[in-house]
Amino acid sequence: MLEISRMPDERKRGTTAWRPVLAWIGILIAPCVLAEAQDTVTLRISDRPTERNGRVVEYSAAGLVLERSDGRRQSYPADQVVSVRSEKTAAHLAADESFDLGRFAQAVDQYREAKESERRRWVWQQMTVRRVWCYRALRQVEWACQEFVLLPRLGIPISDEQMACIPLAWTAGQPSETLQSAAVQWLGRSDDPVVALLGASHLLMAGSRSSEALARLKQLAAAADPRVAQLAQAQIWRTVTPTAGPAPLDTWSRLIEQMPEPLRAGPYYVLGHARTNHKQHEQAALALLRVPILYPRHGPLAARALAEAGQNLQQLGRPLQAAQLYREAIAADADPIATAEARSRLKSLTEKP
Repeated sequence: MLEISRMPDERKRGTTAWRPVLAWIGILIAPCVLAEAQDTVTLRISDRPTERNGRVVEYSAAGLVLERSDGRRQSYPADQVVSVRSEKTAAHLAADESFDLGRFAQAVDQYREAKESERRRWVWQQMTVRRVWCYRALRQVEWACQEFVLLPRLGIPISDEQMACIPLAWTAGQPSETLQSAAVQWLGRSDDPVVALLGASHLLMAGSRSSEALARLKQLAAAADPRVAQLAQAQIWRTVTPTAGPAPLDTWSRLIEQMPEPLRAGPYYVLGHARTNHKQHEQAALALLRVPILYPRHGPLAARALAEAGQNLQQLGRPLQAAQLYREAIAADADPIATAEARSRLKSLTEKP
């Protein structure tokens, strides 16, 4: 019995590409059972930890449903759930071990195998989130996106921690042709605001599609899900960063503090980047450093933030601190642009008399 954390988490190419489809069909048509396994749920009731045994039927941001041995079902709000200990397959256990050790290429395949035999929607959801994080760590953005769009199809609420894995674009760059093609399809999803947000994010700086993406983001900024609305608004900031005056930046900062904490990494980067443009070096460095310190799982974005924070500290006349951030960005080697920029700036610092 191992604990399943509430914290998140290519489909195989070639002849195995159909396997996730079969797994998905299984999720829809199979009963949510795993033999007669007993789950142990730790709840916080009246500020005291309490354990309940049974079978977890559903577990999502909406809450947890536990079926007791006599067949009765009890529901608990998500904020009362401390942890869930549940039976896992050998493939699932191996995948978790690989994930924890940072062997993401291995973990992504192991989670795929584990998902094929998993019929509990809430466990399938958690493994999908983990696979998104694996692809993000491997800098395989297209596969991360393709995996993420499976989450809304499960039809169960996504928690803030799980929503944090959404692979939105926060830095400049042209998406690949295949990613751009997929993003066009996602952009038109009127039935799924989260998927539309993902598509708009990757098309926002994609030439001919940028105006269409911006228009969609403005619609999503009024979405019923406040998380979608907040992230859409932060995406819009990317388009005005070069021209926005310093006045709106304090407003941006306040709006970020109103977002769920797990979703602030990208918005903090945009804010820091904008403050850098306006030579607000102290405030820029503070905003940027929040990303690697608070959100290290966002590896490539954290590396960009380290390099840019170093640039701001360099402008403030703090070369030793700047050099340390450059070295951290180089050591992380999580983003080629950040690594090259940090290496160049560190060289210029060390070459100065």
